[in-house]
Amino acid sequence: GVRIDLPPLDLNLFDCFRGDAAMEGGEEYVHVLNWDLAIAFPNPDHPSTKNRPVSLAEINAVFQRAFRGEEFICDGISRQSERFGIERATFLEAASRLKPYQHESSSEGYSAQPGGANSGLSKKMGKRALAHGGQFQLIEDAIGPRYDHSLLPSGTTRDFLSLVRNTVVTKLVHHCRLAVEMVFSADYTTIYALAGADEADLKIQAAKSGFPAEVDLMRADPEAFEPCTSDFIPLHEIFFAVQDEEIIDAFREMVDELGRRRVHRQVPGEVVTYYRRRLHRLCATPPTSKRVVPQRLRLRYLVYLKKRGAGLSALRAQN
Repeated sequence: GVRIDLPPLDLNLFDCFRGDAAMEGGEEYVHVLNWDLAIAFPNPDHPSTKNRPVSLAEINAVFQRAFRGEEFICDGISRQSERFGIERATFLEAASRLKPYQHESSSEGYSAQPGGANSGLSKKMGKRALAHGGQFQLIEDAIGPRYDHSLLPSGTTRDFLSLVRNTVVTKLVHHCRLAVEMVFSADYTTIYALAGADEADLKIQAAKSGFPAEVDLMRADPEAFEPCTSDFIPLHEIFFAVQDEEIIDAFREMVDELGRRRVHRQVPGEVVTYYRRRLHRLCATPPTSKRVVPQRLRLRYLVYLKKRGAGLSALRAQN
């Protein structure tokens, strides 16, 4: 596939990571009835979720291991690593505004002010709270006990679990262009992010990654392109059945050469796997035929095997 140029989205990542940005595009996906993906996040304010301090090193390590930058392509070249650096810095800045970790018995308040002492992430920054930031509150009324958003101002993400959840949802909605719906589990211990995509979404992702939008039959079904008899029996089965040593040696050399070319990504892995498995099966099958194969067909098949070993596809090697 061919990669198309994709400029970075004009997006306020800081607001998104802090939960203070609208997740656009949800309403136009009302037709999505069967979700393709479900990601489970712990409810950070449920009593079953244990709180603990999170250090600077752990915050940085989580982002490094769990996330990649937005796919940004310019002149056919991926600039994803550049976006990763920007997103990492934004994530760490948002982490600096989280609630400092305190023992649950402490009644000290917390206020994150833009800039100043809370801004940025340095080695002197105290540890932040993993959970219990107060974004959700337990409501008990005639309907029954349930969790809902608290009265905290919009964008006041105060615990690390909520920051990670917001970051994942930002990437699903804005970077992957998926429809996402957030729902609680029946016991309110878990928040599910349900994601779905339609054909247009998948084509956009294929264009980003250079993945072919159509099935490549020469990779999905290599045997269909192999030379065969009028009865659709592949010629390699005929020559292995009569134990033609020259053909068998040429077939082995072809498989070995395809394997070497795979290392340099000159031949698809699926094709190499197919021929290796086929060679193993053919070698394990005892001779079953004494038929005489026309010499002209034999020579043409030898030429075909040598062309395949040189890297030509099955179709080109037959011409």
